[in-house]
Amino acid sequence: MQACDLAALALQEAHFTDGIRDEPFTRRRVNLLLIAVNCSHPASTCFCAATGDGPGAESGYDLVMSELDEGFLIDSGSEAGEAILADLTLEDASEDQQRRATAQLQAANDCQQRRLLDGDLTQKLFANLQHPRWDEVAERCLSCGNCTSVCPTCFCHSETDVPDMDGQRSAHLREWDSCFTEGHSYIHGFVIRSDTRFRYRQWLTHKLGSWQQQYGRSGCVGYGRCINWCPVGIDLTEEAHGVCTPATDNTATSQGGSA
Repeated sequence: MQACDLAALALQEAHFTDGIRDEPFTRRRVNLLLIAVNCSHPASTCFCAATGDGPGAESGYDLVMSELDEGFLIDSGSEAGEAILADLTLEDASEDQQRRATAQLQAANDCQQRRLLDGDLTQKLFANLQHPRWDEVAERCLSCGNCTSVCPTCFCHSETDVPDMDGQRSAHLREWDSCFTEGHSYIHGFVIRSDTRFRYRQWLTHKLGSWQQQYGRSGCVGYGRCINWCPVGIDLTEEAHGVCTPATDNTATSQGGSA
């Protein structure tokens, strides 16, 4: 795992363990051995440095590795990790190797170009719910859900009961879901978020805004894969900047329903 993955897992834990205490998640989490690799070559869409979640792993791992040309530097972050290291035949890292590993991380940090606005964006986002930018992004967004499928912090899911044909038993199924689907906001004959504009607004304001109230931080870890996997090239960082920038006086703001 990379540092952004570890940060995302911590948010999933906050939801599924500290929040609703989901037993299947908790059981799997307890049995995980987490091996982190410090990122040396971020993708062009990465911005973990801007969110404070990378490129180097600082906590949450059992083992962490830094890749150099001649091999890996490895260190532990837990008792389980220490036990594994004790069984390995390892050489002490030289000062030069440690220096190069540190320089590599700094280079990975410096090469990232994308940025989110600093600080808690909650107030700025919710003060601009009628910003024309929502209409602009809705014209491009396909509501395909790719961004939510690859986002490591998205946790929405649906639960259904599927009865057997004999009517004697049923299976309870849980599947990943997306707030970009029409059915996600369906409540007793009424779809709350009836079009793409409201769905994208819900996703962005929740991810970058109201997560602050729920979990004490943004729901974005700078993963960047939502940008990579968007078939029309929508960039979350650009949309956040656009929405948080007041519309000009000669730009008509759109009117819409509640999220």
